[in-house]
Amino acid sequence: MNVEEKEYIKRVVLAMTDGDKSFDIQDVLGLKHRTNFMKNYLNPALQYGYIEMMFPDNPNHPQQHYTLTEKGVRLKKTKKFI
Repeated sequence: MNVEEKEYIKRVVLAMTDGDKSFDIQDVLGLKHRTNFMKNYLNPALQYGYIEMMFPDNPNHPQQHYTLTEKGVRLKKTKKFI
């Protein structure tokens, strides 16, 4: 994980409340470009286990929400870099 990925993941985790839809997180972060948000923010946070999908077997589920994992909760509480 490089420094940029760490900062992007930290921003996602700190912006989240439990049960957010992806567009809610994107809006809180003030990001307009969907592809950039998915590639650089949301997907790395998922990949490194800081957040998880409520419907992991169906990523395009119409009610898809994201929650913090235990790892994400710890990061949010400490507000420290990864």
